Amino acid sequence: MEINAYFSSPIACFHNENFDLMDYCLEIKEKYPIVQKGWIHTPYNTFWSPKSKYDTLKDPYFFELTKWVQECVNEVNEECGYEDMFPNDMWFNVYGRGDSQEFHKHELSHLSCIYIAEGQEDDSKIYFIPPNPPMFPIPVKIPHEWNYERVCYPSNRGRLIVFKSDILHMVERKVTDTPRITFSWNFVCKQTIETQRYLDKIL
Repeated sequence: MEINAYFSSPIACFHNENFDLMDYCLEIKEKYPIVQKGWIHTPYNTFWSPKSKYDTLKDPYFFELTKWVQECVNEVNEECGYEDMFPNDMWFNVYGRGDSQEFHKHELSHLSCIYIAEGQEDDSKIYFIPPNPPMFPIPVKIPHEWNYERVCYPSNRGRLIVFKSDILHMVERKVTDTPRITFSWNFVCKQTIETQRYLDKIL
């Protein structure tokens, strides 16, 4: 018998604890208070800050972090045979006791990343489920890579998770008092960026 793993959704993990980010992130949180709209759960999130006030991707304090994340994404692209990609968005989240994030995916991007800047192994886990969850799942006798219905990752400080942007993911409710800070990026293919720049010029 031959079985092929078609239509896979790879999730890659890397680790790097060499970034000291908590104090600066908490300063930004105080300086740019943000109110999210349209979400059930509302941890602090710089994605909602108008770019004219604060753009996380352009903050020099995070350039070395983003450089390392770019290197990790390059590895994933090489292994999976994807075209070169570059970050189109970046933001960070600050979770306090009781905060969580419902299932969602990242529209208009190819790969997404989550970096745990501050977190404990017993902190809120990140859960992933398939882009199109089955309405009538097949009962699983022996879990393995072809039949997982969901996977989760602990919030270990320094962990980077790289995944396809259409994979649904969520963060369970935080029940501890220590800060949990995560960074996210959306990556798109170079040709997509060039096409968008061309459309911006002519439209």
